Amino acid sequence: MTLLEMSRQYHDDALVFAARIHTLQHQEATERDPRRRQKLHRRIVELTPLLRQSRALEQVTEHYYDRGARKHAYYQL
Repeated sequence: MTLLEMSRQYHDDALVFAARIHTLQHQEATERDPRRRQKLHRRIVELTPLLRQSRALEQVTEHYYDRGARKHAYYQL
């Protein structure tokens, strides 16, 4: 698998995470049961770093070979 292919996969993963988070946020906003709301919120909090990481890794892998591309301090290949 090439870095560009990996970038596309990270992009697709980010879309899935973003859609799921959006769905959970909507469910949380309409949920009446406090325990259920808390579970939904906890799941949103768990998925948010995965979304952030997928987006960052997408950028790193997509632009890894570009001249002058800013290197990501946290993710290095």
